[in-house]
Amino acid sequence: MKKLRFYVVIFVVVALFSGCGQVTPPDNGGDNKQPENTEKRIYWFDDNTRTETKMGIVYSVNLGYKDKRQEFEIPKPEPQSDYVLKTGFVFYPYVNIVSISKNKKFILFSAEFGKGFDIENGETHLIDGKKVYLIRVSEYSVYELSTKEFHYIGASCQYIFDYNYSRANYKEIGHKYYPAGWLDDELLLVETTKDEKMYTMGQDAAVKIEEVLSIEVPYATAKAVSFSLKDFTLSPTDKFKPLKPWTSYSDTQTGIVGYFDPFYPFRQFLFIDYPTYGSVVTTLTDFKGEKTYDLYELAKEALPKDYVLGDSKFCGAMVDQNGRRMCYYCMQGYPKEILKYKPNDPVWRESYPPIPREEYVVFGLDFDTGKIEKYMTTDQIISEVKRLYGEQHKNVEILIRGFGGVADGITKETGPLITIGCVIMHKIDESSKNITYVYKFVGSKLDKLEVVEKDYMMSPFFIR
Repeated sequence: MKKLRFYVVIFVVVALFSGCGQVTPPDNGGDNKQPENTEKRIYWFDDNTRTETKMGIVYSVNLGYKDKRQEFEIPKPEPQSDYVLKTGFVFYPYVNIVSISKNKKFILFSAEFGKGFDIENGETHLIDGKKVYLIRVSEYSVYELSTKEFHYIGASCQYIFDYNYSRANYKEIGHKYYPAGWLDDELLLVETTKDEKMYTMGQDAAVKIEEVLSIEVPYATAKAVSFSLKDFTLSPTDKFKPLKPWTSYSDTQTGIVGYFDPFYPFRQFLFIDYPTYGSVVTTLTDFKGEKTYDLYELAKEALPKDYVLGDSKFCGAMVDQNGRRMCYYCMQGYPKEILKYKPNDPVWRESYPPIPREEYVVFGLDFDTGKIEKYMTTDQIISEVKRLYGEQHKNVEILIRGFGGVADGITKETGPLITIGCVIMHKIDESSKNITYVYKFVGSKLDKLEVVEKDYMMSPFFIR
């Protein structure tokens, strides 16, 4: 169970880049559709630049992770839902970028408002006759860059009662919204509706997915809706059918959708790095929902024999030069012997490392045929890192740190954008410092690495 600060810090997704040159002003952008000759760039939101009046800045770099420039400033949004306005309390928002339209005229945001109550010192707020420990509100809006206006879509609210560090009751009401795709004049969304019942940590499924959805109540229904980019109204749509209430990835170019299932049977103690929402796709399908791929079934094919899945990152989808709808994955696995250990088994803790050996694999899935193409494994990755590091590698140990986030918007022109962080540990003497490098998978078969000058990247980032 995490400490109090876990609950009062609202989910903030941060993308870190090193200073790749001086920041320069943005251009004017395009019209309703992005011009074919427009330079593709990588966009991300940095809320470390937050002030009293703005929530952060959207920056971009070119596909070589250079030529960093400022694109847009995001102002501080005012709360619009009754969940915040009717309480009479002061909430301070944290803004999270969810998606950017292809023409870069609109940004889908979620603003997280939180309010905690010091019940022990007499600060109370009652909901359904019960004292509330914490209120968390997620408001969803489309920010129009030309007018600098937030167009409100909807909101959800979570109440946490009876919190005592090991047990708590939860209730969620309202709606959450996950992007299903940008069209010319509308944004397709999965509208998730909670059942408004009370759930108890330690008894219900919420605790089982604690590390994944941060104690989100996992019971919900899904509905396909459309948000107009002309009159900014929300309405039902039949342009797609949601398979599950939680969408991890969606791309209208390929028609591929990735879903996250909070009831998925994760073997949680296997996850040295727990899966995070937005990077794990438990079910991959298309807008019609006719063809599906299961995470564990893919892992059986991709990982070595007698290995079980540890962690998985979905790295995006695109139509390649041969017209194939390719989906890219990075997986981490462990020998099945890990299953005999319990999470807090002292034998396990004393034996790690070097037992068990982690195995990493980077591969592509041909969505239409189901064929898997393996690009690189652990030994190949380490061999490439040593090649790039030169003769110095004879006195170092190389550890794979982990893979970068989902690349939203890759095309056959950009190619896949998959990055990996590696720690180079010098063995010369105790005072030697460890060095972390970030590498990009390159080559027609993605079997080579190239050093990129940036900090380790986290989701989300967008190619537009």
